[in-house]
Amino acid sequence: MMPDIVDIIHRSFATVAEELGLTRRNCPGHPAFLPHGELARTLLLPGVICFGGFADEEMADTSALAGFAAMWPKARHIYELTRLCVAPERRHAGLGRLLMDEAARRAKAEGARKIAIDVIDENVRLKAWYLAYGFRETGKHTYPHLPFTVCEMELDIIAPNHLHCGAIYAIIQTKSISWKKGACKVRVREGR
Repeated sequence: MMPDIVDIIHRSFATVAEELGLTRRNCPGHPAFLPHGELARTLLLPGVICFGGFADEEMADTSALAGFAAMWPKARHIYELTRLCVAPERRHAGLGRLLMDEAARRAKAEGARKIAIDVIDENVRLKAWYLAYGFRETGKHTYPHLPFTVCEMELDIIAPNHLHCGAIYAIIQTKSISWKKGACKVRVREGR
């Protein structure tokens, strides 16, 4: 399973790297370029919650991983979301929103009031997606080792009707969550 996760992170973030002119040389820490072992180790740290969306009719084939996200406690009542990604061939079908809904639901269940995320400020399309979801900008920073500006964003999740969880139709005892939205079936698997 971990090779599938690392693969989808690399493939998903590679399109962003290409679009923004990021390379192994000018941004070696970008998820598209992190070595498999290093990327996997960050996902296995204590407290990290990982989940992925699966899109296939049987929802049983791990090679059908279509999206992924991870998060961990950043501060009291704040979870940091990272590596939210959707396979390029699965984008624009609502899976990103479903993964974000699931991240908000899980963070709220853990007692969080906010989700924080850092995005590349120059990635206008992605930043607009997070703003449309309900995030707000909380700061911008430049770092000498990065060829872009980091935009810090937060989402308040304490409002009772914030989540778009109408798409969730079953919670299975094994901590798998299945969604059905339109013709697309998505399963989320959890790992801690």
